[in-house]
Amino acid sequence: MKITLLASLCFILISCSESPESTPLKKSGQKEEAQRTNSYEPVGKPLTKPRVEVMAVTQSEVSLNWFDPSNWQSDPGYPSQPVFLVEASTNPKFDNLVIEREISDSHQTTFSNLQIDTPHHFRVTALPTPGDPRFLQGESTIITVVTASYPREQVGGFVVSPELGKVDFSWSELQQPGPIDYVVHLLDDPSKQKPFQEFITRETEILDVILQGGRTYWAQFRASPAEDNDAFSTTDEITVEFDVPGNPLPQPYNISAIDRNGTLEIQWSAVSSNIGKFSYMINVKTGQTLEEPFGDFVQKEAFLSIPDAKPYGRFSFTIKCFPEAGNYADLESPISVFIYDFPMVYCPTPSTKPISRPPNESSDLKISFKAIPDAPAGHRYEIEVASDPEFSAGLDRRTIGGNELETTMTGRLPEETHYVRIRMIGPEDDATIIASSWTDTVVLEAQPKPSPPANPLP
Repeated sequence: MKITLLASLCFILISCSESPESTPLKKSGQKEEAQRTNSYEPVGKPLTKPRVEVMAVTQSEVSLNWFDPSNWQSDPGYPSQPVFLVEASTNPKFDNLVIEREISDSHQTTFSNLQIDTPHHFRVTALPTPGDPRFLQGESTIITVVTASYPREQVGGFVVSPELGKVDFSWSELQQPGPIDYVVHLLDDPSKQKPFQEFITRETEILDVILQGGRTYWAQFRASPAEDNDAFSTTDEITVEFDVPGNPLPQPYNISAIDRNGTLEIQWSAVSSNIGKFSYMINVKTGQTLEEPFGDFVQKEAFLSIPDAKPYGRFSFTIKCFPEAGNYADLESPISVFIYDFPMVYCPTPSTKPISRPPNESSDLKISFKAIPDAPAGHRYEIEVASDPEFSAGLDRRTIGGNELETTMTGRLPEETHYVRIRMIGPEDDATIIASSWTDTVVLEAQPKPSPPANPLP
């Protein structure tokens, strides 16, 4: 009975004791932060170019409106928009006279007190907000606006909006009676009198004019009365300098080569940042000094195969990306140079047997060799016989196969001293087998002329 009461009392005490503290739950913010930390989304992406529009143009003011980059993503943990750097200058290169504004709470701005009847260049760049690792600074959008000369009388607000490999033109409508022709001339050299392209329209815009990217152009704009319209005279011409951007193709990288039974295969990392169609151009040279032209190749893929390459021994590959015909947005890449050497085999110096003159042929030299077991396959012997130790006078050169262990050099006058040297060389047209050094020069002394027979006559 006592045991039963004691057990019941222990049970009551245990039931009434405080339970251990449970682990606190993560706050929602901590959970979101953990999700961001463990996300497999790539970080550090460049922001794309913002689209920019001209809202209004007067004699001295230009109002701009722009949009978030297409790859911008809102996140509760970061500001609602990127920072926009907006620059204005009368210099199309933006290298001086620049007005800068950083705007983080709006997508609009107005530049006032601008010079009248002057091209003004505006550059808008999206920047990541401080502390936001998701993005990097992206490319800029540049437009050119000409401020109006006289309200509602002269043509004003001529807007040039270049994009990759093309440009758009727009302008304010001229308030004059009768039909009006708007004329745009394009020049690639301001000193030229004749434009390379002309547009005549009665609309207030010309869109998607294809131009080669990476170059500077000049647009000349005026309004003229159409035929049979005598209500006004042709307006003064507006000239605007502008740059059409291009997409520089990247330099080929990660180049490697492999020898597959004498066929040399070259490959590199494929380029994927192109806008239009492009190809790889490969200039190949060979030779010990890499100055001998081998050929030029154009490849669609990041791969080149050269069959029967081993005999050449050494190659230099100069690789670049270049846009194909009709691709005006991409620009030619910098070159990459890659050098490949096939493994070299060095011939051993041959070992000769004594060189002699046959007794019955004193003008012959008999030359023989000792077989070398570790000689490279296809080896040959090169023999030189000369009348001087510099091997410059009376030189006789002969090449024989590696399986021929003797030969005879004929036509050597016995009364002259002869100098002989020998070396082992590789197969013909195989630069991977390097010739051996010459043997020590063997000297065969001149033989005295035999005395003439005695005259039997008294």
